[in-house]
Amino acid sequence: MKERHTRGRNSQGQNGDPSQGGFPATLSSPARHKPLHEVLQLKPHRGRCGADKRKESTATLHIATYNTRTLALQEDLEQLQDQLKNFKWDIIGLCETKRKGEGLVELKDGSRLYEARKTEESPETKGLAFLVYKNIKDCIEDFCKHSDRIISCKIKLQKESLQIIEIYAPTTDYDDTDIDIFYEELENSIDKKCKYTVIVGDFNAKIGRKETDEENEWIGSSGIGKRN
Repeated sequence: MKERHTRGRNSQGQNGDPSQGGFPATLSSPARHKPLHEVLQLKPHRGRCGADKRKESTATLHIATYNTRTLALQEDLEQLQDQLKNFKWDIIGLCETKRKGEGLVELKDGSRLYEARKTEESPETKGLAFLVYKNIKDCIEDFCKHSDRIISCKIKLQKESLQIIEIYAPTTDYDDTDIDIFYEELENSIDKKCKYTVIVGDFNAKIGRKETDEENEWIGSSGIGKRN
């Protein structure tokens, strides 16, 4: 199941871990327009994604994920926008938006909301979306709904593309078949042509504290509780 809105149509975690679902789960900490965090070394084209048109420069891209619980009402969306004034962000993957219909919404501040909302065919869907800051909205090449739990967008860089996947994973209350189907759909949603892929969202999972020294490479120091 794929529905695409291509460019031109009218309109978590700790240390980069997406599975904690915290807000904001940024990939880098420098202020906007400073050199990009060395983890990704993304190089936007001059004049794109906040890069200075007058010089060859990299730009910091702040990526976040947030479980909104609901954006069903317009006042919920306005409240979220007001809260975001305290954060540096460029693109935020949102889940549990609980909005109806699907499409692209141009917001008053110039930002864009790419939505895969609840539909009559899938009333149990919680709703997923990408909120894109106005300065990088022209960098979005593609938006795709892969399933009721997985959406993605593609960002054009200087020579490569970055794919961001937002997910809302099933909880352990679902049977193993449903969970296996979800991870198979997630694997199939990855665009192998993109040099960079970032997966964020609500994994409905808890990493917990580090249990072995080997986990130092991929688990940060802020994990709490017991892993599930």
